[in-house]
Amino acid sequence: MSADELNTVRGLDSSNFPQIEKSPFDFNCLSAKNYIKICRHKQNLWIQHANAVSGLAVDDDHGELYSISWDKSFKTLKTSSDMACIDSVSSAHSDAVNAVASSGRIVYTGSADRKIKVWRAAAASGDRRKRSLKTALSKHNSSVNALALTPDGAGLASGGGGGVILVWERRDDGSDDEEMDFFVACCLKGHKGAVLSLACVSGGFVTR
Repeated sequence: MSADELNTVRGLDSSNFPQIEKSPFDFNCLSAKNYIKICRHKQNLWIQHANAVSGLAVDDDHGELYSISWDKSFKTLKTSSDMACIDSVSSAHSDAVNAVASSGRIVYTGSADRKIKVWRAAAASGDRRKRSLKTALSKHNSSVNALALTPDGAGLASGGGGGVILVWERRDDGSDDEEMDFFVACCLKGHKGAVLSLACVSGGFVTR
């Protein structure tokens, strides 16, 4: 049944509706031959995590990329080669890892398990470089969603699901070889909801 016949059956006659104006849209532009081909340069496709990749951090000085995931893992890739994975901590946290930040050989990870863990790279063994857990910080009452380092790398800020930002400093002399002892220098309250992202700027922080 044609459209006109169908309209007549329904009590409508399409001939009674005059065409007001033809659409100026040129449908020939939808032809495949008129598409503009856009190219993207893909260096590598790296699939190792079993769930969403939730954060990345880069250490330019040592040519390493750190990736975290909701699969609770934390991995290190070598950026100067074929993005080879040189270290993998499969159970870095007991829940999803949400945030990562790095300073020199130290990497910080924050998780939905309410902890911040501090990792340090051990001496390289061939192409592999294992990371050791130096300490775990447990002052947040809910998920740790964001991490940011102060410009000098001496302080760490963490944002959580409780709407607070904790600013951490070290009691020791800052040596990477020693056991790391952190304390909360201050607690900032200004959000009614969860702190989802965090950045350090001169004289303070930008949060969302």
